[in-house]
Amino acid sequence: MKKSMSVFLYALSICLLSGCIVTSEAPAPSMTPESQAPSPTESEVIPAEETYTLEELHAQFEQYYLARDYKAAMMTAEEILVLDPANDAVYTMKAELLILEMKEANDSLNSMLQCDLEKLIDPKDYVEKVKWMYEEAGFQIMIPFTPDYVSSYDINTVGNISGNLYASMWKPDEWDWWYGVFTSQGDWIYFTDYNENRSLYKMKSNGEDKQLVSEDGACCLNVIGDWIYFSNISDNNYLYKIRTDGSMKTKLYEDNCRYICVSEDTIYYIVKDDDRVYAIRTDGTERGVFSENAQTIFIDDGYLYLRTKDEFNLIRMDSDGSNPTFLIKDQWNIRVQMIDGWIYYMTDFNGLVIMKMKPDGSLQTEVWRYNAKINAFAVSGSKLIVSVRDQDNVESILAIDLNTKETLFKLDNYWSEAICTFGQDTVFIANGYDNNRWYKIDWEKETIWLVE
Repeated sequence: MKKSMSVFLYALSICLLSGCIVTSEAPAPSMTPESQAPSPTESEVIPAEETYTLEELHAQFEQYYLARDYKAAMMTAEEILVLDPANDAVYTMKAELLILEMKEANDSLNSMLQCDLEKLIDPKDYVEKVKWMYEEAGFQIMIPFTPDYVSSYDINTVGNISGNLYASMWKPDEWDWWYGVFTSQGDWIYFTDYNENRSLYKMKSNGEDKQLVSEDGACCLNVIGDWIYFSNISDNNYLYKIRTDGSMKTKLYEDNCRYICVSEDTIYYIVKDDDRVYAIRTDGTERGVFSENAQTIFIDDGYLYLRTKDEFNLIRMDSDGSNPTFLIKDQWNIRVQMIDGWIYYMTDFNGLVIMKMKPDGSLQTEVWRYNAKINAFAVSGSKLIVSVRDQDNVESILAIDLNTKETLFKLDNYWSEAICTFGQDTVFIANGYDNNRWYKIDWEKETIWLVE
């Protein structure tokens, strides 16, 4: 019924906008040789169609607009676009004209209803039918969705990489962390803006074209295809998804999510104060308990990696929960992340040390050792980026060559729990000394610059 009503309204709107009038069909007059119009002679001239300059057309448009002759203004706008097709403002004017026409029609409808109600025998039945017709029309703005990715090759199969899932910002009021404040797909990054009520933003990987996706606070970010999956800070950390253009925000489940990772059509997440891992489809169906006793999780190459709540065990299992294997047992480990076929993690071997091993737990190798505190680390290409606090309590960001272990540069008075990577050579840092504002490393100048 709604479809038939829509077809009727569409046809009616076409008639109204084109100015056509439906009349009874009349036979066409016969044309005898005597009644036909004579052909122009050589001395007669047919006047050429009048043309206008852009300046004249804009003046006409303004005249029609002020006179509220929106149909004439629309035709003039179309003529302007023939001469100036790259004028975005005129396209906006066209939309405004149709909206103004609809407003006039809506005002007329309301005036007519007020007048006609006084004449009706059964006004209740009339009101119900008019309301039904109006609802059936289904008036709404349908903005075509434009994906951020250029081709299908840019689409993630996993919603975030393990290192960026661990990137976090401090929640001072709850003595806890917001995890997963950064993710990426194609040439776009999606991130939590701490200084904008933790709202969800996106921008190009070069730090330009920053756009608001949602005013809701967001963390545990994952993006696959057209959708961002996240924990909604503004709604009890419930599980949500939203399209990358900010449309179709959808609550998937009312669980207080502390950690999320998404693989293809399945969302795995840890519930705060429960410490269980749950699995649910990306459409919000088929929720169930997946595993117990989890602190962090991530997916890589079809395996799910789980750190236990006590931070002393790392377990690898198939994505359906089968074949669990201990990679680290009874040894403290944090910041676990998969990078170029190696599992990197931080532990304590007579001091803090960053280690790496193969995905099956073999070839455990020391990467870098520090004689004070390591806050966070990430690997980008052949570089190790670490946030440290030395024995004099000076916080710094260090960039280290993984091949030579040489310190490439050191930036004092920077501290971060969110060192995030994009591709092989791009690094973003949320600076805790600047209220978690985002900075980007400039490798050529050996410094970092603020992303506005």
